[in-house]
Amino acid sequence: MANKKESLIFVIDVGISSKDSLSNSFLLDQAKVIIRRLVERKIFYRPKDEIGLILSGSTTSFNELNFKNIQEVNSMQVPNWDLIRIVSNLKLTDYISNWVKALQVAIDYAKRECIDNTIKTIVLFSDFKEVSDVTQFDISKIISALQSQGIKLLAIGLEPLLNKPQDTVTSSENFILNICKQVDGTYKIVDQALDDVSFIRKKQSKLLPWTCSLELLDVKIPIKSYVKVTKESRFPSWKLITNKTSQSKTIEPNKPVKVERVKEHQGRHREFHNSEHTIYGYTYGGVFIPFSKEDEEAMLYKSGPKSYKFLYFTKKNHVGIQYWCSSTSNRIILPADESVAPQFYSLMQAMNNKDVVAIVRKVYRENSTPNIVALFPRINIPDEPWCFVEIVLPFAEDVRIIEFKPLISFVKNLSKEQNEIVDNLLDAFMLIDTNDSSTKKKRKEFMPGCIPNPMKQNIFNMLSYRALNPEEPLPSIDIELTKLLESYQEIIERSKDPIKKIKELFDFSDNITDNIQTSKDTIDTQSKEQPLNVAKNNNPAIDNDTSEEMILPSDILDVDMDSLVNNI
Repeated sequence: MANKKESLIFVIDVGISSKDSLSNSFLLDQAKVIIRRLVERKIFYRPKDEIGLILSGSTTSFNELNFKNIQEVNSMQVPNWDLIRIVSNLKLTDYISNWVKALQVAIDYAKRECIDNTIKTIVLFSDFKEVSDVTQFDISKIISALQSQGIKLLAIGLEPLLNKPQDTVTSSENFILNICKQVDGTYKIVDQALDDVSFIRKKQSKLLPWTCSLELLDVKIPIKSYVKVTKESRFPSWKLITNKTSQSKTIEPNKPVKVERVKEHQGRHREFHNSEHTIYGYTYGGVFIPFSKEDEEAMLYKSGPKSYKFLYFTKKNHVGIQYWCSSTSNRIILPADESVAPQFYSLMQAMNNKDVVAIVRKVYRENSTPNIVALFPRINIPDEPWCFVEIVLPFAEDVRIIEFKPLISFVKNLSKEQNEIVDNLLDAFMLIDTNDSSTKKKRKEFMPGCIPNPMKQNIFNMLSYRALNPEEPLPSIDIELTKLLESYQEIIERSKDPIKKIKELFDFSDNITDNIQTSKDTIDTQSKEQPLNVAKNNNPAIDNDTSEEMILPSDILDVDMDSLVNNI
């Protein structure tokens, strides 16, 4: 299902619901934004999907069912910038639109155009105002046609019909709600749809687990491991094309350039050698140590078959957060099937009761580099399964030692009023879940996984703008992206008073920074005081002059962090 092609059919209402009604440009303007974002997402992430466009209330009548003022704008086609231009240039008309007939045309259109076994979705934009004599349409036939073809339906309107009092719902509105209910479709207002497409994100594919057996002495528990957090793949690299100002008669402008890479190595006598006549090696002790491919294979660490073996248990506080070093992905561990669930969850429950974590040796594939990981039991979390969270632990060579002087004397000298005002500042900056009146859902701002990468979003925006406006300069960054990483005005207002009092109670003079010096400054001072005939090797500081260790006054690096953390 992850790589299955999707066929997306947009049905847009550009007319009026009756002769006496006025056209409303708001729905069309919002539909343009939503469709543009969806097509851009397809261009960047799903270029092989297909998109169709149908207009209701159009000045042109072109459809296989011969309904008036309903136009099939194009055949199904891959997402492209021309389609965005067509949608952006749509205008309102004075022709009567009928969303029910437009939906029937879309169903027939999908039957004819979507010839492959694709995921078919109809996105219907309409205000769903009263359609004259809605009873003339057989709802059961429409529902049967959607179900038989496996078509998903997404209806986008202006009013929240699901929360509307039943006595105020018109027959037309009730008609679309019944269809959505019967075919498991979705009804959204435009604000919800805009929120869903506000950022270009890659649609999550089906998760494929890594399977193995959790080995505890002679006990083996089959498990499956899923990646919970990972870094998204890099942004596509730039491609070379010929310049549009190229005057060559044999090279066409704006065409991809084929790049051929030839790997050659230059020797000390400036002669060139290809890869077949070279060998890799290392230079140590002034001697070149060659290694052939056979040597490289022999020197590899043989870790054995794929495995997941318990080494021992340890208290959870022994694996501090500073050792959670994995920069690529974090995994969750679940039982492979229900038959082993009792053993798996009883182990997890016992570890949680004793407040311990498991240290495990993990070999991802045969003879791959082994890792030492810690398994943290995670239970009784609302809306989440019981599972182990796997954290990769660092080896000795990966740990950096940071030495500093304790600050106990400084903390003890703080007054009660100073401690209280710092507590007030923390409370002022505390994030609180807020309720979104449009979605009726709680939003957890700035929580892990809630904020899209503004750099990538800005690149998408610039690429889209340049594709649609090739001759115009690029615009400035979208203000909505800059707001992603800014504090909320509510928090800023709450923090004004605590910050004002902190400035009064604490000394923020800059004289401390004047006393800060680097090891280079110290070396320069020492070198001026030393005689000129002193050998450089006699000064160990000079041998390590690349170090930038900060030498700070002892009165500001004077806190015992362990004690401080325990007192929080």
